[in-house]
Amino acid sequence: MFRVVHFSDLHLGVENYGRLDPATGLSTRVGDFLRAFDHVIDYALTQQVDLVLFTGDAYKNRDPSPTLQREFARRVVRLREANIPIFLLVGNHDVPHASGRATTLDIFHTLALPGVYVGNRLGLYRVETRSGPIQVVAVPWLSRHRIFGREDLRDKSLEEVNRALLDWALSRLDEASAGIDPEWPALLAVHGVVAGAEHGSEQSLMLGDEYTWAQSDLARPEFCYVALGHVHRHQVIRRASPPMVYAGSLERVDFSEEREDKGFVVVEIDRDEGGRWAARFQFRPVPARRFLTIDVNIRSDRPTEEVLEAIEGYPIADAVVRLRITIPHELQPLLDVGAIRRALRPARYEVISRILVGRPRPPLTLLTCPNCGQEYQLADAADRRCPKCEVELVYHELDPIRALEFYLSRQNVPAERQNRLLSLARQLLKELTAEVV
Repeated sequence: MFRVVHFSDLHLGVENYGRLDPATGLSTRVGDFLRAFDHVIDYALTQQVDLVLFTGDAYKNRDPSPTLQREFARRVVRLREANIPIFLLVGNHDVPHASGRATTLDIFHTLALPGVYVGNRLGLYRVETRSGPIQVVAVPWLSRHRIFGREDLRDKSLEEVNRALLDWALSRLDEASAGIDPEWPALLAVHGVVAGAEHGSEQSLMLGDEYTWAQSDLARPEFCYVALGHVHRHQVIRRASPPMVYAGSLERVDFSEEREDKGFVVVEIDRDEGGRWAARFQFRPVPARRFLTIDVNIRSDRPTEEVLEAIEGYPIADAVVRLRITIPHELQPLLDVGAIRRALRPARYEVISRILVGRPRPPLTLLTCPNCGQEYQLADAADRRCPKCEVELVYHELDPIRALEFYLSRQNVPAERQNRLLSLARQLLKELTAEVV
């Protein structure tokens, strides 16, 4: 029996919702991704599996920093030291912008490290394991530059170009499949979209328009398991032999993956009753960083207390928390954001957003009686006439200092404090005016 660990879409370098870790100089989110990666490596080592199969997208972008490359290589070395081979399939985030440039994984191919295989071309690879050879047909991300320059594709639509690319790949897949030795198990590793897959956050990470594989193109009897990469949501596309499985990504990229389990797939390969190689598989979750959304709909004139009470009902410790507060415009000044942030301190990271509902209040304005000089707010003189003189009031909008003065007087602020606040306000406006000039 053979045991294989299938994982995918590491995307090392994602820093969403992270802070600088002074101990490492890296984003705390990079630390999350590395811990998830370590969980896979630790499992492979303790269980002494035969092969670790990675189906693409090692890094977030095509030009990873030397530090990220070092951290990835450290985990590969751990497997090599334990004599566990690893197969690295090239994904779309591993492919360079221009033809002829190296992929992010080609360094392992160049170094020719024993036990490290790089699937950077569509073809058949023979991987030596402690239980015998495993055959892997690799289908890395297909770049359109492979068919650029063909005269028959000039002025063709993108859909027609994608179809030509798939036809090119299918012919080479036929050639690779024909070379499989039935004496040993064969796996198909594909980085791409298969019809029927449910997308996740990878849609926001796409680096171009997608092409789609038909399930019938990949469901070939020569294979006992089809390992898929590129889609971040773990899912089983096909359970019948050969099963087609997306391992999914190891860590959450954003809140679109909040409710998704993250992990890897353990595949056991043995001969069935008919003597054919068959695979059983099981998904194993990793302790990925929790993402948590808290929605609060303010229904009273105590918005801060409502939010704090809502937070108390959630397990926010060490989670990336998104707090969404739906609040009427007129209650927004009563919201103590500082107190809310203090309540969220146990969280790993917090995002606070306010959704304002209802009509905003108009700018502070006054209606002045031309006869007695009395000033009124709009709400105090809805009919636009002076209650004393019965004459029509004159509308005018207040400047900032006059508006503050009127507000403080209506709030019964002591005169001494009013004068101090007005003096500070004038000084602040003067400084702002000088900066603009």
